[in-house]
Amino acid sequence: MDNRIEVISCGSSKSDMDTYPEWEAITLDYTYDYVDYIALHQYFGEQEKGTKHFLAQSLDMERYIQTVIGTADYIKAKKRSSKKLYISFDEWGVWSMSDTEVVAQVNQSPWQGAPAFSEQIYTMEDALLFASMLMNFLKYADRIKIACQSLLTNISAAIMTKKEGEVWVQPIYYPFAYTSRYGRGVVLESVIDSPTYECDLFAEVPYLDNVAVYNEEAGELVYFQVNRGEEDLELTSKIEDLEAECVIEHMMLYSDDKKSTNLVNHDLVKSCHADDVLLRNNVIQYALKPLSWNMVRIKVRKV
Repeated sequence: MDNRIEVISCGSSKSDMDTYPEWEAITLDYTYDYVDYIALHQYFGEQEKGTKHFLAQSLDMERYIQTVIGTADYIKAKKRSSKKLYISFDEWGVWSMSDTEVVAQVNQSPWQGAPAFSEQIYTMEDALLFASMLMNFLKYADRIKIACQSLLTNISAAIMTKKEGEVWVQPIYYPFAYTSRYGRGVVLESVIDSPTYECDLFAEVPYLDNVAVYNEEAGELVYFQVNRGEEDLELTSKIEDLEAECVIEHMMLYSDDKKSTNLVNHDLVKSCHADDVLLRNNVIQYALKPLSWNMVRIKVRKV
């Protein structure tokens, strides 16, 4: 009816399904010629397994993305096609409630208008995994063209409202807001040398999660970074092929208590300025606080 419509083939709902990635391979064999995207969907919980395990799950998400890209490219080669298939990450985020708990809450409020259910309260720790998931979209922006926060307010969301009219934001709001505003331009290749830790999911998990974006129009180089460790992380970064002129700002999300929330004190966990970035001869040096999210903006010009 409308040749502008873009079509998405349904992918696996999460990376630990028994049928993944066979489902992608079989269905794309039928749909590849007719669709523009393959859908991914992933929520992570398991906070009870500890911080190291919890934050390492962003690497599972990255492996999920890489595998689906590889599967799509395999079908492309099999069909001798010239078309590149893109990814639509239809739903993603951090989840802490069991499905049975959500169903029970829904069943307790039959036929009510906008009942309160699945109103998850996010912690500082949750915001770190949320930020790393968001950073994965930047890292693979050449293939991920759609990524949706399906639940914008109240239900497992960044923004919370009350019937009396009050609005407040959860810790996950800040990485989303700043990445949306400043994560625009060209994603640069970053060569990273970071200490690592071991957990049950991966043998080597870098303490530093990092992505860099160059906005030519604004003349800015922007770093988004997460320190997965519980100690300060000293960073030295050399900027190549751009002339660094000055540090614009270092924004940070940090709390002394990784389980802090904004439920009672709505401003307890919020972004703040840090004035600790040193710039000299195109090299920047600064420290990331333990279990923190960071955004560093550098004014640059082309060499």
